[in-house]
Amino acid sequence: MCKFKKNIDKNIEENNSLEFNLSKKQSKKDFIKSFEGAKINFLLGSGFTADLYGTLNNYELYLTKAKDYLNYELIEAYLLWSFFKNCIYKMVDTQPKDILNQISFIRNLQQVIARRGNPVENRQINIFTTNYDMVCEMALEEAGLYYNDGFRGRIRPYYSTSNYGLTMLKNMALSEKNTILESFNIYKLHGSIALMEDNGAYIYNSNFKQLILSLYEEYNEKFDESIESKILSLLEKNKREEIELISGNEDFCLNFVSKFRNMNIVLPMKSKFVKTVLDLNYHELLRIFSNELERKQSLLIVYGFSFSDEHITEIVKRSLENPTLRVYVVCFNKNEVEKIKNKIDKYKNYENIIFVYDEKNIDIKSFNTIIKEVYKNG
Repeated sequence: MCKFKKNIDKNIEENNSLEFNLSKKQSKKDFIKSFEGAKINFLLGSGFTADLYGTLNNYELYLTKAKDYLNYELIEAYLLWSFFKNCIYKMVDTQPKDILNQISFIRNLQQVIARRGNPVENRQINIFTTNYDMVCEMALEEAGLYYNDGFRGRIRPYYSTSNYGLTMLKNMALSEKNTILESFNIYKLHGSIALMEDNGAYIYNSNFKQLILSLYEEYNEKFDESIESKILSLLEKNKREEIELISGNEDFCLNFVSKFRNMNIVLPMKSKFVKTVLDLNYHELLRIFSNELERKQSLLIVYGFSFSDEHITEIVKRSLENPTLRVYVVCFNKNEVEKIKNKIDKYKNYENIIFVYDEKNIDIKSFNTIIKEVYKNG
């Protein structure tokens, strides 16, 4: 029996629970041991960059709720504008000094795989994320690490899922042997602000900042802030009749929605499932995610992900059939444990998914501390 499988059995036997309180030494010790010899995967949601951009809040819920409103096109436009202004637009001015927590996270992970003694042992980490931003890429470059984001080429970088699956080798000095370099694979499950479609192909959009700025400047003075705040307030209170009385200029609204939809990101709407299923690129990314979780001795660490995306949640649930897979769902606090459990029905049938929490909130800083302990004690 492999060490990873022994760790699984030992964890279940000693804790007799599907929850780990990291304030307890044994729980933290078992969490750290799970990294040993495992093929490491991370699933990162908006909580990973919450200190920069906040979270998606209830945009998807509101857009779904308003789908059958009489004035849906107006409501949709204002909700998408609010999402664009509060989430996407903030990504433009992100600088390395703003992402010190994320850079520390990446460096800590690099230490986890760098300390693996065998030079041919797996030294890659897969990062799957639903975030559109460029934070992971920026953090990796600031840390001076190799990463594969699916793009190939320098003059006109093109994107394809076939560009993944590469291993970086380095010839060791004074030896004919090769060593595997620590590297990261970045999979954007919901697209990227730097992705652009051109004649049926996906290419790297080096001008993405200017395009976002232009869109903001074009519509910032056209959308009425009072209408925006009123819509959000009434949706929160579920006052449909009052919402349907709201009126405004729909011409520029429709124009904005059309331009925003041209961005190669999966918007927070139920219709996103259609895009992820029909678009070959997104379908392939989900297939890769599923395949990685089906591999022997795989480890999945989920952080900042709410499990509100049913298509991704279903993949995680199906993967639990893999007896050597270990899934740790790192919850922001104890209260989040039950909320996430309720979204993963039938989780009690599996002993390889653990819900992790601490006595204090696990924000990005405390999460970094946890990962740091993995390589120091691993």
